[in-house]
Amino acid sequence: MFLNRIIVVAVVCSSLPLHADPYPFGRVFTTQEERKILDDWRRNGNVPEENVEAATTEKTVQKPSLTKIELSGYMLREDGSAIVWINGKSELSATRDSVKTSKPNSGTLSVYHEGRRVRLKPGQAWMIDENQVKESYEVTAPKPLPMTNPVPDDGEKSNSETPGD
Repeated sequence: MFLNRIIVVAVVCSSLPLHADPYPFGRVFTTQEERKILDDWRRNGNVPEENVEAATTEKTVQKPSLTKIELSGYMLREDGSAIVWINGKSELSATRDSVKTSKPNSGTLSVYHEGRRVRLKPGQAWMIDENQVKESYEVTAPKPLPMTNPVPDDGEKSNSETPGD
């Protein structure tokens, strides 16, 4: 009886198709040509035609001068190119505040700003006014915003506390 079940299962399994549809859900990602076009748009700051109107209607805001350039990190791609994050913004972003970088070499990058150059490791910050490179733990964090009335004035517990506390 047990042998008959094994034979039936083997026959059923052998009758199933042995190949899967190569594109059952359609194309999910972009082709290589589309990816090249998107990368060129990001690098050169070109905007597709449908977004030109939105980009031109924004108000021009004068950017404050940089006092600190922090190398947030970088990623090496398979093709050898690198993506670099400065002050938390990707180099693909058009708002990088005139900061240029070299390709990563032995874990460091050359960072150029206003004719000056400094080598930074990820996590380090260049304090431009002091012309010093500091580690991330040496840079003071921005002050947190003050809390607005964390405890009610009448001395009652706030609603966020549970009765068992």
